[in-house]
Amino acid sequence: MPKTILEKHMGGNLIKWISEEGWECFPEVQLRTRGPRADLIATKNQLLWAVEIKLSLNMTVIEQALRWKQLGALYTSVAVLAPMRKYHNKFNFYTEFVDRVFRNEGLGLFLINRKDMSVQEAITPRLFRYNFSKSKFLMEQLDERMKSYAAGSSSKEGYSSPFRRTIENAINFIAISKKCSIEELTNNIKTHFRIRTKAKKFLVKHLTKNPNIICHNSGYNTVYEYKE
Repeated sequence: MPKTILEKHMGGNLIKWISEEGWECFPEVQLRTRGPRADLIATKNQLLWAVEIKLSLNMTVIEQALRWKQLGALYTSVAVLAPMRKYHNKFNFYTEFVDRVFRNEGLGLFLINRKDMSVQEAITPRLFRYNFSKSKFLMEQLDERMKSYAAGSSSKEGYSSPFRRTIENAINFIAISKKCSIEELTNNIKTHFRIRTKAKKFLVKHLTKNPNIICHNSGYNTVYEYKE
C-alpha cells in the first residue's frame, strides 16, 4: 500500500476488478481529436463502459462521466476513494441528493478502500440502450496499443490520443517499407483525419521532427526513409 495514494494506484486495482468480470480494459484513452480523455474504457462483446477515476467525489468528475454518456458510452461510472470510516451499508457515506443524482442519471459508482485498495461497486450503472450506434463508432477507435498505459496516469506519464496513434502508424509503416512517399503513406495507414489532404499536411509537418525518419525533398513530394 503506497503512503500517498494516486489515481493510478486506484486505476490498477479497478482494472483488475473489471477484468475479472470479463471486460477488456483500455486505460487513458482519447478517442476523438479534441475530445475528452477517459481514465478507463472497458469493452465486452458489443458493450462499452467508460469510467472516470478521482481521489474524491465532486461535481467535476460527475460532469466528466455525464460527458461520456453523451458521447455514446453504454455504461458510465465514477470511481473514488471511500471516505475514511468503516464500511457500513453501500451508501452510508453520501447524501440522499448524491444518491439520487447517480441513479437518475444512470451513473455507476465504485468505492475504493483506502487501506487495501479493494473495490466495491456501490451503484451499478444503467445501460444506455439509445447509445448503441454511437458506441459502435467509439469501439472502432480502440486498438491494442492503448493497453500499455496506466489508468489514472497524469498527462506527463502518457496516454493514447488520435495524434499519437497516427504518428505511430506512420512510423511503423515507414519502418516496414524502408522507404515510401507521402502518397503511399496516407493510402496505407489509418489516421485521425477524414480528409486525406489534411492527413498529408499533418504528417509532412510532424514526421520531419522524428529522429528516426529521414526526409528527402519537401512538402507533398517528400519521400520518407527509416533510419536504422
